[in-house]
Amino acid sequence: MRLFFANFTDAGLGGLLLVCCLSVLPAATLAADDLLAELTARQQAAPRDSEAAGNLGRYFHAHEQLDQALQWYARAIDLKPEEWRWHYLAGLALTEGAQAQPALQYLRKAYQLSPEGEAVAVQLARMASTLGQFDEAIGVLTETVVNNPESAAVLSELGIASLASGNPAAAVSYLQQALLVEPGADRLYFPLANALRATGDRQAARLAASKAGAKAPRLIDPVADEMRSMSRSYSFYMSQGLLAASSGDLPAARDLLQRAVEQNPTDPTVGVNFARVLENLGEQALAEIELKRVLEHNSANAPAWFNLGVLAELAGDDTLALQRYNQALSINPEDFRSRLLAASAAMRLNQFDLASEHYALAAQLKPERDELLVRQAISQWRGDCASAVATALRVVQRRPEDPAALTLYIRLVSTCPSAPAEAANNALNAARNLAQLDSSPVMGINLAMAEAASGNYASAVKIHQQAISSLGGQLTASQRQVLDQLGQRYQAQQLSNRPFIFNEQVLNPPRLTPADRR
Repeated sequence: MRLFFANFTDAGLGGLLLVCCLSVLPAATLAADDLLAELTARQQAAPRDSEAAGNLGRYFHAHEQLDQALQWYARAIDLKPEEWRWHYLAGLALTEGAQAQPALQYLRKAYQLSPEGEAVAVQLARMASTLGQFDEAIGVLTETVVNNPESAAVLSELGIASLASGNPAAAVSYLQQALLVEPGADRLYFPLANALRATGDRQAARLAASKAGAKAPRLIDPVADEMRSMSRSYSFYMSQGLLAASSGDLPAARDLLQRAVEQNPTDPTVGVNFARVLENLGEQALAEIELKRVLEHNSANAPAWFNLGVLAELAGDDTLALQRYNQALSINPEDFRSRLLAASAAMRLNQFDLASEHYALAAQLKPERDELLVRQAISQWRGDCASAVATALRVVQRRPEDPAALTLYIRLVSTCPSAPAEAANNALNAARNLAQLDSSPVMGINLAMAEAASGNYASAVKIHQQAISSLGGQLTASQRQVLDQLGQRYQAQQLSNRPFIFNEQVLNPPRLTPADRR
């Protein structure tokens, strides 16, 4: 089964499914005994019929009785070796049983008999890649994409195989094509970010990583779907519910996952996913009831606490949301989702020391995300501006040519009375260099702040007034008020009492919205 994970953006969290690892169950009770009796009778009446034997294989396969499924698939192949479906399904069963090499042989035969099949080619390529045979995987997919040029599933697998084989440039091209065909398949941003990083384009890689989500490209596979439809077990309802959710069919996902909950009410995985579907359908009260039911059976389930925190945040209760995020973190300290949202909630509650702690730990979990250091610096500024300056310097050291990083450093130094004299000199030099390269009003404001921090108040007043004059009608009433107050402080030979950051969402992170969650 494919796994689905949430993705994260600056504004919040998207992606529907948070967890999907099935709990280990005892041998599944076959819920369709009548169907089994019927299929057995058909096979006994026609022992030389490959379809009758194959149907029994499909039945046992759907109910995860893989050994029996393989016996009947082998019988069907003996009776009709040219029928590609039995080779294909046997390959899938062996794949699910972690028997890679024999699975590859069956999938090769299925592809030989049905080379036009999109699903066969994709499954063969995946197994070949698993065994390190990337040339075979790429060859199969290259042949298949000729007849399926609009298949995001084929294009994405071709990109993933190209990346694994050491050709990141080709990987970028194929993955970008797949996203053009199916823009909603945001799971592809994970391998795209890795491919871009391998080509050296780190900025594009960071952007791609920020878009990564849970939805995979659609793989049209009627043979496998028909096999799975023969099951009515917990595993079937769970897997099909997750599949429906990832494809955007939320009503179907709700019905399927509700049946899975009914069959296995103590499994927190299905309960959390059921609650997420309810939330995305706008049934937040029912989602909260389901999550609390999950916690009655398993009080140490971090995803349930996290999602309860999200529901509280969506309802506008930051205090309760923060408590629930912290509860999730007490169970799983490495949960980045809870770290990020706990930090944002703490910022909105003016608990800046706690916010700084959460942002610092989030930055340790995702060291490639420089914006976490930016958020940490802003939260530190509220209580310990010297530490904020030190954090901002780390951002500059990582991105020395980035005007945004230099602007952050300049503004934090210029509003911190305890900043070292060396920092003030560095900020002034940086502001002057930026102003020479960019004469925009924004850089003028930076320079005025740095001049004031160095004691050059007359110069600060002049530069500040020029910047405001250049901005003219572009300013909102609130922005003009802040800038006028800043100018008045310079005239009184005082530093600004707050960092003037254009992105107010960093100073006061917005709450999640239902749109963010989708």
